[in-house]
Amino acid sequence: MRRLQLGVLALALPALALAVVLPGCGPKENATADKDKGKSAEKDKDKGAATGDWKAVAVKDTGTLTGKVALDGTVDTDALTKQLLGQIDTKKEEKEYCLSSKNPEDKIEQMYKVGANKQVGNVFVWVEPAESKHFFSIPEDVLKKYKDTTVDMHQPYCMFHPHCAVLFSRYRDPNNPKSFKTTGQKFIVHNDAKRPHNTKISGGVDNPGENPTLPPGESTKAWNFKPSTTPIKIECGIHPWMEAWARAYDHPYATLSVAKDPDDKGYGSYKIDNVPAGVKLRVVAWHERAGYLDKGSSGQEVELKKGESKDVDFKLKPK
Repeated sequence: MRRLQLGVLALALPALALAVVLPGCGPKENATADKDKGKSAEKDKDKGAATGDWKAVAVKDTGTLTGKVALDGTVDTDALTKQLLGQIDTKKEEKEYCLSSKNPEDKIEQMYKVGANKQVGNVFVWVEPAESKHFFSIPEDVLKKYKDTTVDMHQPYCMFHPHCAVLFSRYRDPNNPKSFKTTGQKFIVHNDAKRPHNTKISGGVDNPGENPTLPPGESTKAWNFKPSTTPIKIECGIHPWMEAWARAYDHPYATLSVAKDPDDKGYGSYKIDNVPAGVKLRVVAWHERAGYLDKGSSGQEVELKKGESKDVDFKLKPK
């Protein structure tokens, strides 16, 4: 019986030795592979977290968007102008100067700019990728056009000129879309008046407020606003009826509906050139008092073909 036990042990020893010599085989190898796979997945997860899962939309082919903003209702602009003049009258020591401007725009309300064709000017219109967390990859030749440029706003009397401004000061970094790179465009407000003004900026969390006082002939610093869904309100605390608006985008595909010469047939129309084609877009419109038009911040979906021009119209219901 003892000899049989020794014989079985002798047969088992080579197999045990083979298992020791080949450590990479069997279950241990699978565990290592799973561990490496886990590390790879964790690395991909970290990469996704770093970019916030943003996806670039390449801009290769382009088209053109046009349209108009029609007034859906009535606005008593005469009553609003009368209200404005009443506010100016409270500043009796400056009333004469404020109303001495030869520009009619300095003496009428600025909130609703309605043409003879019943279309509305100074409405912001822009496009966005249809999918959330998608952004336009701006071509280099387009970015170069904005380098060392300035958007100027003036205060020659007691109104801001222009009343609205479209800004493209920053764009998303393709390598880290959660952050922005500067285009080189700046925004500056100038006091051309013979009276002091100030420039109060209110742009929400992305563009927090500042309120510099400007003596006659002085200008603000050059601002580089962040792209934001929050509009930027510009006011003068010395003359509380003075208001202007700006919106900052992370792309150049934005404009304002025409607000010059109310008798012009094109009043209240808009045009955006070089709009990305071959991708699904949303066209959005916003007004300082009426807010988002038609389908709200979701906008109207559209897709352009290369070289195509397409109309997207909006209706504005006064508030």
